[in-house]
Amino acid sequence: EKRASAGGRPPVGKTREEAFCNVGKPCSPDVDCEFSAWGKWGDCSASCTGVKERSRQVHKYGTGGGGYCSGALKQVWPCNDGATAPKECGQGPPLDCVLSSWSSWSKCSATCGGGQRTRSRHVDVRAARGGRCPYHTLTEAEECARAHCDEPGPVDCEYGDWQDWGACPKCGRQRTRFRDIVRHARSGGRSCD
Repeated sequence: EKRASAGGRPPVGKTREEAFCNVGKPCSPDVDCEFSAWGKWGDCSASCTGVKERSRQVHKYGTGGGGYCSGALKQVWPCNDGATAPKECGQGPPLDCVLSSWSSWSKCSATCGGGQRTRSRHVDVRAARGGRCPYHTLTEAEECARAHCDEPGPVDCEYGDWQDWGACPKCGRQRTRFRDIVRHARSGGRSCD
């Protein structure tokens, strides 16, 4: 950087220039949610009127304007029940399964731009002796925080305080002082001229 000397004129113009780029381009691409395939059913929980479970995962979360995940992550199904139950299982009255209440929703995986949250429940009492335990969802997911993330508002450029004047040269020329830019403009704010 050159400074004026010997009575010359100081340079005119900015020392830095900024330009916007990717205007209108979304920060998050539009991606649809994808679940993994359901896993295999697990073993039956009991030799008489048990349940078996299977699960799947969120393979890819939805982002931007894409579709978000909504649906079961874990399933339960009766086994060794009714006609499929061993003969010795039919003693006593039928007992239907009892499910717990749903847990609270988990914290959202994002604060904006789209995220997921889950909740779950479990089988408190397993069905016995021909009791019913119909198909149930034990864990489910839903979208949350779908609002777009806001860009920060415009910030204007700001100069710092002027430094002290420099010494006056011996032969009567100009003296100088400087100030720094303490904050550069961004997001459409006014630049320092």
